[in-house]
Amino acid sequence: MNNVQDLNNQPVYFKNESFEYYEWQIGLGASYWIDMCSFAFVPYMGIKWSSANVSLDVRANDGSTNVHLRDLESDNGFGYAVGLTIVGCRKFAFTLEKRFADEDAYYVNAQFRY
Repeated sequence: MNNVQDLNNQPVYFKNESFEYYEWQIGLGASYWIDMCSFAFVPYMGIKWSSANVSLDVRANDGSTNVHLRDLESDNGFGYAVGLTIVGCRKFAFTLEKRFADEDAYYVNAQFRY
């Protein structure tokens, strides 16, 4: 940590800094290719489980500052997603996906192959 100051604008120097982050993920999905001449529709769905953990420990040299964030874990590890990919002539693809339960997210992707 660099350039940290206390309320009197005095520099604070840290020792024994530690930061840990790890995450495990596993998922299973299914899709089906629906061929429509020069286009294809690929609907899919999947389920996943993930576990994330963060641990932070910071102490100042003078003993005035102690920050301990231990074992912050994700609340809900299970989630699912549904999506649709449109493939054209095997040259481009466009994907829309919605994720539920453990996260509220949208995923949009476009690809062009040459």
